[in-house]
Amino acid sequence: MNYLPFISIINKYCECLQENYGLKSLLVAMNGFSEMGAEALGRALKHNRGLTELDVSHNRINETGAGHIALGLQTNDVLKELRVGTQILNTRFINTTWYT
Repeated sequence: MNYLPFISIINKYCECLQENYGLKSLLVAMNGFSEMGAEALGRALKHNRGLTELDVSHNRINETGAGHIALGLQTNDVLKELRVGTQILNTRFINTTWYT
């Protein structure tokens, strides 16, 4: 299956999120964007100043993808709730909501 068009859409969407101030809550659960989508989302979170809630549940985000999101959150002091649902990290499933 060719995911390149889908990843291109995710990248464009995340570019727009970098400039966002009005959108407060975003649900992108069950989109299967995995590591590449998580990398784009991490870049967006680094600059985003609007989102207070984000749900990335059930997206096959692995440890590397989670690391990209974590890097974006290091400079983001606006996001208050991150729902990750079920993801695979280090061959273990996690199911949680992170609050800052």
